[in-house]
Amino acid sequence: KLKALFEWLRIQTEAGFVSRQETVSMIPPVVLDVEPHHQVLDMCAAPGSKTGQIFEIISKIKEGEKEPVGCVIANDADRKRAYLLVHQLKRIHSPANLVTSCDAQFFPMLWKKEQEGMFDRVLADVPCSGDGTMRKNAMVWKNWSSLNSYGLHSLQLALAVHGARLTKVGGYLCYSTCAMNPIENEAVVAELIRSTDGALELVDNLERKDLKDMRARPGWSSWKVLREGKSRREVKDKQKKNNEKMQER
Repeated sequence: KLKALFEWLRIQTEAGFVSRQETVSMIPPVVLDVEPHHQVLDMCAAPGSKTGQIFEIISKIKEGEKEPVGCVIANDADRKRAYLLVHQLKRIHSPANLVTSCDAQFFPMLWKKEQEGMFDRVLADVPCSGDGTMRKNAMVWKNWSSLNSYGLHSLQLALAVHGARLTKVGGYLCYSTCAMNPIENEAVVAELIRSTDGALELVDNLERKDLKDMRARPGWSSWKVLREGKSRREVKDKQKKNNEKMQER
């Protein structure tokens, strides 16, 4: 019975009728409040589940129109992952998407000098330590270190800042991670707000009627910065020594 179900799911997924996605990963596109006429950028799009969710909204054709008005640009720095995006998005038969592969920190600003921003909505689902996925990914437990988040903080902030530059005045930027460490979340958002000197403000989208039943809590306003008793090099050396291939030698 399970084999038959798996085969049915595979066929439906390949045909574009079914898309399997964890509930928590559906939240960023929902709070982004995308509308069919919007120009949307997904800065770190692969593997494409959130992009597909946005793309479904953008692909809606208004009455009297022959094709979608808005569009989605799905970007990923890794070429192989960008190719996976193409495979994922072609299931939704619509011309309203473009897949690019470049470092999102340097995504080109294709507008006139006097124009501020280019996209109505920007999703910055940035690279992270992924410690929020521990319950389903055992390797995170094995490799976890408080140093992981510190090494990613500057990259995450750079992506968020550039995402803000690419967002039109009055538009929305959604910053999200799969991590629980405040260094990757609240610390990045706090520095983003501080460094932009009033140009950005936090928006509480939970006041929307369609989100009234969503449970949420305020972000942290203070946190402790953990540190390892050993240096990063010492930690890496220890990991190498514990590597199965090294032990075999």
